[in-house]
Amino acid sequence: MLFLRSFRPTFIIMLAIPVSVIGTFVAISWLGLSVNVISLAGLAFAVGMVVDASIVSQENIYRLKQSGMTSLMASYNGSRQVWAPILGSALTTVVVFIPILLLDLPIGQLFRDIGIAISVSVLISVLISVTLIPTLAAKVLKESKDEINKTRSIIFVDKFASKFAKVIQNYAFWSTNSLKFGLSVVFGLIFTATAIITFFLPPLDYLPDGNRNFVFARIMVPSGYNKEATIDISRAMEKAAQPLWEAEKDGPFGKPKIARFFFVAYSGGAFAGAATENPDRVKEILPVLTKPIRSQPGARAFAQQASLFGRSVGGARVIKLEITGSSLELIQPTLKKL
Repeated sequence: MLFLRSFRPTFIIMLAIPVSVIGTFVAISWLGLSVNVISLAGLAFAVGMVVDASIVSQENIYRLKQSGMTSLMASYNGSRQVWAPILGSALTTVVVFIPILLLDLPIGQLFRDIGIAISVSVLISVLISVTLIPTLAAKVLKESKDEINKTRSIIFVDKFASKFAKVIQNYAFWSTNSLKFGLSVVFGLIFTATAIITFFLPPLDYLPDGNRNFVFARIMVPSGYNKEATIDISRAMEKAAQPLWEAEKDGPFGKPKIARFFFVAYSGGAFAGAATENPDRVKEILPVLTKPIRSQPGARAFAQQASLFGRSVGGARVIKLEITGSSLELIQPTLKKL
C-alpha cells in the first residue's frame, strides 16, 4: 500500500502468503514429514521470502500496465520477462540448504525440516509468481492508463522520500564523478565496516552463561576406589554445604543460603548439584563445594554455574578433551602434563 498506493495490486500480493504456506503443508505431507515446531519455524522464516517473487512479478506487470498495455498483455509480458531471475534467486536459497539435507549428523536431522520447509515454500512462491499473480492481475487490474497512473499522496512520507531520493542522487553523482571520489567512497566504506566489526566483535564464547540458579560439581577420585570410598569423599562436600541449607537466612561467613542440594556417587566418581535461595549469589557457593574435596588425597572437584545454552559443566564455553590409548600406563604421563 505504501509503494503502490492502490489496494488491488496489494491484495494480489497478499494472497501469495496463504497460498504458499498451505501449499508447503501439502508438500510436507507428500514428502512423508510432519508439521512440527521445527518445520513451523522454517515457515516463519519463509513468510517474508514467499512474497519476494510475487512482488517482482506484480511490480513489472504494474509497470507495463502504466505504460499503456492492456491488462492481459501486461500480465503475460510482465511475468514472462522476470520468471528467469525469480527462479535463479529462489535456487540460490534452495542450494544453501542442500548440505543440511544431506548431512546425517544430529545437527542435520535437527535442521532438515527447516531446510525442507523454506526450500519448498520458496519454490512454490516462484510457481505462484508466474501463474496466480499474472492471472489475478489480468482479472483485477482493469483501470485505464490514466486511472492507474493516479497516485494518492501521503504528505509526510512523500516529502521525506523526495528529499531522501535527492540525497541519494547527489551522492551517486559525487561518488561516480571521478576515480578519486569513487576510491575514497570504497576505502571509506571498508574502513568504516572494519572499525564497526572490530568494535562489536563478540568473544569466541559469545553465548552467555546466563543467570541460572544451579551449580553443578563433578568429583573425580583416584582409580580403583569403590563406591563406598567415593561416597565417603563426597560426604565432605555434603558436610560443608549442610550449614548453608540449615541456616535461617545466610550461612556462615556470609555465604548465601542453599535451597536445594544433592550428590550422586558411583564407582570412580560422583557429581553434585546445588541451588541458592538468592539466584544472584549462586556463584558464591562454588568454593564451598570444591574446597573440601580438593583437600582429600588424590581427589579432584570441578564446579561451574550451569549454562542456559548447554547441558554440560561450562555450558557453551566448555572445551572437551578426550585422550585415549591402549593402556592406562601410556595415558597417565599425558594426564600429568595437563
